Amino acid sequence: MKIIIIMFLCVAAAVSAAAQNYRFGLVKDEGGYTNIRKGPGTNYAVVGKVKDGSFILYHTDFNGSWYQVYTQQGKLRGYISASKAEQLESPEF
Repeated sequence: MKIIIIMFLCVAAAVSAAAQNYRFGLVKDEGGYTNIRKGPGTNYAVVGKVKDGSFILYHTDFNGSWYQVYTQQGKLRGYISASKAEQLESPEF
């Protein structure tokens, strides 16, 4: 788990100059996972899923109800509902 977090932090540090607009988060979904969508809304196709408890990196300046996210693997995957993410103050090791 520590290796995954360290890799995730390395990817986060490598994000372009807009990195200050990104935050670390944790997926919180009682259903066990949340959908990652191609665009910011339920009318967009589901392109993946992310498990409850997974770390994400999300863009804070997108809009109030949907976040553009990177997953632990460092890939820009799409968008999740802001209600499914909890901001982390700092990564825990």
